[in-house]
Amino acid sequence: MNWDGRLFKPEVAWRTTIREAVLISAATTLLSAIYQVTVVPDDNTDPGASVASKAVNFNIMDYLGHIYRVTEINVGGNTSRVKVSDDFRWGQSPQNGKQAIVYKSVGGGFAPWLAATYGTHLSSTAANTAAGIDNAILWKTGESVLVTSTDEPKLINYQTNYVIPYGNIPRPKVKLFQFDEVGGLIERSERPYFTFVGDDNITIDMITFGTLEKVGDWTIEISR
Repeated sequence: MNWDGRLFKPEVAWRTTIREAVLISAATTLLSAIYQVTVVPDDNTDPGASVASKAVNFNIMDYLGHIYRVTEINVGGNTSRVKVSDDFRWGQSPQNGKQAIVYKSVGGGFAPWLAATYGTHLSSTAANTAAGIDNAILWKTGESVLVTSTDEPKLINYQTNYVIPYGNIPRPKVKLFQFDEVGGLIERSERPYFTFVGDDNITIDMITFGTLEKVGDWTIEISR
């Protein structure tokens, strides 16, 4: 089997200096704070820097190792201005006037992870701060999803609901269970089928087990 090593490198990871960082909307119990920043590549030889590549759901790692998710680009018609969400509730904006990284991570860009080698120009503690998030995600190893009475048990909207923390590559482990007469679980023998977003055969869209005889509720177990 031939591996394409590019699958395990970020497509975009360019250095920038955060400018004009301002709070747009404060955090609430349900919503993360939104900040607006201006970002321009510091070195056009960095991956994606020559065209200042950026998109919604890319990430920005600031000087302290705090990670923010891009929610809007070209704000107000300014191609260098973006809005970011403080999903990890750092409670402050990206560090103004300090270096940062704009990046699209591996796994289709949905994970916050970025190899520490890309952050050598950040603070000495940035890698450890970011690694705390990575390790917390890695420790989430599995969960069970109840699927109510149907003859087509499946997990839909994988990129929204499951890609973090289970990923696209390698494939998550998925098992199907049915309930017996007393509420116990019986593992089924059916193997999962993966459908993908587009034609890349990498980015998972849905996991299904085909059409089965309806037996009541199901439980789908997903893990690393």
